[in-house]
Amino acid sequence: MSKFNGIAAFTKSEFWGDMNFNGSIFKGDMLSFLGARFNDPANQENACRKAKMLSEKNGDRALSSYYFYREMEAIRKKRGVLNQPYILPYERDRSLRAETWLMIKQFFWYDFVEYIFVQGMFGYGVHPMRLMISWGAIVILFSILYLIGNGLKGDLQPFDYLKFSLATAIAPGYIATIISPESTGYKLDQGYQAVAIVESILGTFLWAGFIATFAKKYMK
Repeated sequence: MSKFNGIAAFTKSEFWGDMNFNGSIFKGDMLSFLGARFNDPANQENACRKAKMLSEKNGDRALSSYYFYREMEAIRKKRGVLNQPYILPYERDRSLRAETWLMIKQFFWYDFVEYIFVQGMFGYGVHPMRLMISWGAIVILFSILYLIGNGLKGDLQPFDYLKFSLATAIAPGYIATIISPESTGYKLDQGYQAVAIVESILGTFLWAGFIATFAKKYMK
């Protein structure tokens, strides 16, 4: 069991072997793993949880959020297949033969879906600007899709596609532009109904996530 009575700074350190802080006691006011790299996600989870708890104790919300993000990142890596500790090739081959389907599911969910949407876009609830940028990117991407594919019918200017996409990405706007299009002066092509539904679901989900994340981060 290790005891750290002063500052314990492992800033930008690299941990390639086994490490365990479970029995360690940190009595100082600072435990830093800023920019540290871990070969084993379990080590990253353990270290960042310790640093998060100390940051919360000291009332440092910014650092607490940083370590919470890295702790959750480590948990995702542990459950996926791309960031596991190095194993010998023959052991890896044997694992692939025995657990191919399980590894495919783990890769799809943790290394693809969670990595892109939960970690990348939502930032585990501590990065509201990521949500705003993602929402704006979706609005622009779908407006280009409507424009290129002539998805709207009527007397239109290029900016109208952006307005339509912006409205569609919000639930009330979807009702106005899709269900009651007479008020807008243009109509969505029948073949783009499914596209608009997908945009509305993604946009509303991201917008709601932004509000919840913003409130959590700035209104405590």
